[in-house]
Parts: sequence; C-alpha cells; structure tokens
Amino acid sequence: MMTTVERLFRTLPSVSLGVAVLALAACETTNIATAPPSRGALAVSSPSTRLAYAMPREPASAPLSVNIPGSPSRSLDSATALLRQAGLRIDQADPELGIVVARYAGDPSRFVDCGTITATDRSGRTRQVEAEAPSAVFDRRSGFQTFAVQRDLDLHARLVLRALPSSTGTWLFGVGTYVLTKQVSVPGDRPRTETIAFESGQTGRFAKGTVCAPNGLLEQLAVPPPGT
Repeated sequence: MMTTVERLFRTLPSVSLGVAVLALAACETTNIATAPPSRGALAVSSPSTRLAYAMPREPASAPLSVNIPGSPSRSLDSATALLRQAGLRIDQADPELGIVVARYAGDPSRFVDCGTITATDRSGRTRQVEAEAPSAVFDRRSGFQTFAVQRDLDLHARLVLRALPSSTGTWLFGVGTYVLTKQVSVPGDRPRTETIAFESGQTGRFAKGTVCAPNGLLEQLAVPPPGT
C-alpha cells in the first residue's frame, strides 16, 4: 500500500514541484518571545507545566540559484558527490537533461525550522527546545491521572537540481520539497498521524499555529566549497 509520503511525492513532478499544505500540531500553544533554544527532545515531567510556542525567527530559505565555475556536467557531478557524502540518496542523475534528484529521510532538525517550545513549571523555571526535534514527551493530566504523550516527527525531503550553462560557468538551480510526518501516541489510544508539505521559500502551518520552514541547508549541500 502506498504511504502518505509516497502519495504526496507522486503528485509533485520532478522539476515543476507542487505543494500540499496540510496541518502539523506538536502541542497546545500560544505565541511568546523566547531566548535562544536548545536542541534535542523535550521531556516535561510536571502536570502543572505550561507550554508556549514561538514561530521561527528567520524567513523560509529561498530556492537555490547560484553561478559556479565549470561546465554543467562537472557541476552536477560535484553536486551528486556532495549529496551522497551528506547521506542523501540519488534517485536520478541525467547529464543530458542537466538534472539531479536526491532524497533524504530522517531527523527534521537538519533541514527545517519549526520555532521553539517553552516549558514553564510551577516554580517559574523554563526550558526551551526546537519544535522540529525528532522526539518529544509531554506529561498530560486528566482528572487525577497523569499520562505521557509521545510526539515523533519525521522528515522526508526531495531536492531537484537543474544545471544550465552561463557565460562564466554554470547556473545551478535547486528546489526542495519537504514532507513532515508527525505521530502522537497516547496510552490506550491508537497513534494519530498528520502530514504537511512545503517547498523552498515556503512554510507549512497547522491549525493551532505551528509553522515549519526550510532552513536552506538542504539546498546548500549541492554547492561546492569555495576554491574547489
């Protein structure tokens, strides 16, 4: 059976990319101003802990557009090697068309920014975590019972590169498609899954306000370091 991620990618042509913007919810949140966040999963142990959310500080990174020395075929060969070195899977490399298509699956925090979650306990102590952390545990209270809510976030991304000749070398263009899948597990209930998708230069926003955007690092993987 085709997964949600596979269905979304099937609807997106390999060069002209379309986007489905759906909903992603990490927790009940309100907007606040925050200090610099810390990485990793968030574990909240007090039932009286308050959670608050702040959107990403930086705008969504734009699609890649850079002029680099060398021929288009050499530029694509270099980009392909760099993407493989970074752990991406190459789905297509066509020098005649000047196209490379690569995929990534794993930790969202490498390539997206979803803002920060701030947890404040009853004594006023706070802790911050990036909302794109791959795993987070929140304690919730219902009546006299306290139970743990597990939230897992997974990223599937696709990067499409196009190389065209220029008067000084090669124009390298790149667009990323980002598919985030969130699963929330509560004891005694079936896990709930939600998915959003967005492209380079765009954001995804869920109904309660969590915003996710590309941070630009995926597209920049294809650019060779200066002097190479």
